[in-house]
Parts: sequence; C-alpha cells; structure tokens
Amino acid sequence: MYSLGTLDLFKQMTEQMKRNSDIEEKTSILYVTNFHEDEAPNLKKIVIAVHGFNSSKESTVITALLPLLKERNIGLLAFDLPSHGDNNKHLSIDNCIDDIRTVEGHLRGFNRSISFFSSSFGAYLTLLHLMDNTERYDEVVLRVPVIDPCKAFGHIRRRGVAVDDELYFQMRENDVLENTGKIKEMINVIYATEDEIVDKMIS
Repeated sequence: MYSLGTLDLFKQMTEQMKRNSDIEEKTSILYVTNFHEDEAPNLKKIVIAVHGFNSSKESTVITALLPLLKERNIGLLAFDLPSHGDNNKHLSIDNCIDDIRTVEGHLRGFNRSISFFSSSFGAYLTLLHLMDNTERYDEVVLRVPVIDPCKAFGHIRRRGVAVDDELYFQMRENDVLENTGKIKEMINVIYATEDEIVDKMIS
C-alpha cells in the first residue's frame, strides 16, 4: 500500500509519463518511466524493467517500483513485450529481443549505467539478451525467472496471450541452461513462496 506522500508522487509521475512522447517517437515503443529525458543525465543509473508472460508495463511490481526508485534518483523504464499491453507485434523470441535491444540502445545515449529488473518470462528473455552482447551492466535482478519456458508455457498457455508453434520452436532452440557460460554478469535472483503464473518447480 502506498503512503499518501508516495501516492502523490506516483500521480505526479503519471502526468510526467504522458510527456514522454519524445522517447516513444524515437523508438516506436510505448514506455512507462519515472523520469523525463531532460532528467536522465543526472540519474544514478537507469533500470530496464522487463515484465513477465501475460503481464504489461503497468504490472503491480513495476508500478510499485516507479516511485521508490524515483525517490532514490534511479530511473526506471518499462515497456510492453510483443502481444502484451499496447504492443501489437507478433509474440516471438526475435521480436522480444529486438525490443529489448531497441530500448537499451536508446538509453545508452544518456551515458548512464544500465541495470535490468526482469520477471518470469521477461527474465528468460533478459538472459538470452545478455548471452549475445558485449555491454556491461550495473546490476541484473531476475524475479522468479522462467528457466525452462517450454515446460512453463505448458502450464499457462491458456491464460490469454497467443502462443504458437513458432514461439515453442524458438524457446526449444534457445536453452539458457546450456549457454550460461556466455553470461558475464553477476545475476541476482529473487524467488517468492508462490507465483500466480509459474510454479517454482518448473521455472
């Protein structure tokens, strides 16, 4: 639950998000942020939040983090993965990774250190992204990461987001467990006692 002060701050940031059309015009991806581009050079760092399957940039966790990080002068930017929220692109690994790269590429222009906070399926995508680039990151935090998405999607495929054979094939071809040696970053993992989408035993 937000305190009154934090809630007021969140309302102020909601108005600020509406002014971030300059970011969206440059990337063609809809964002939720707790900062304006003019403020970016003074931030301690910028966190990219990658939501989970059947979630969005307005998830409960991301919404809670926006004001908390704002108070610490840490920027947070969240976006919708393909076929989620306001993103109507086809859901595929390639499209997801392309969007993550686009977001990061834009934020690198602010010359601030970049971190990731990624949940569930978004954590799996983040791991794939980390395997295939040479950039350095301040911190990588994975919340209830899905490590075996083929098994996990067998449990959640009826929850509203279309999952086709192409996506299953791509997930089978992109096994993060077989490629962990390609990840140079220290990974911080958060597990909850329960996850409403994915059982810990199959994540």
